[in-house]
Amino acid sequence: MKDTQFFVLPDQRTLCYADYGSEEGFPMLYCHGFPASRLEAQLAHDEARRQGVRIIAVDRPGFGRSDSYADRAILEWPQDVEALMRHLRVEKFSISAYRVARLMPCVVRFVSRNRFTNWA
Repeated sequence: MKDTQFFVLPDQRTLCYADYGSEEGFPMLYCHGFPASRLEAQLAHDEARRQGVRIIAVDRPGFGRSDSYADRAILEWPQDVEALMRHLRVEKFSISAYRVARLMPCVVRFVSRNRFTNWA
């Protein structure tokens, strides 16, 4: 379990993310609720490990410890996800979201169809 990790995006903003569950498990992007952060996903760490799932929980821009960005639209957030997944060498992933963040899987799926497998 790694609660706080950082990744510098191509535009020099920083994303903060956490890894929970099984390091070798099938990757699942976790989209936190509002107001919350990547730390919300640690509640599922033990069960994810038992189920063989790797949870990659990312602070969306302006939340937690991720840099905010001005004048950008929601359809641009999947570009951040794509850059992080390339960095982590994740080819395919599923998505889970909570509350208000339920919109995020729709956006990621729209933009990242080739990498996205499932959502809950």
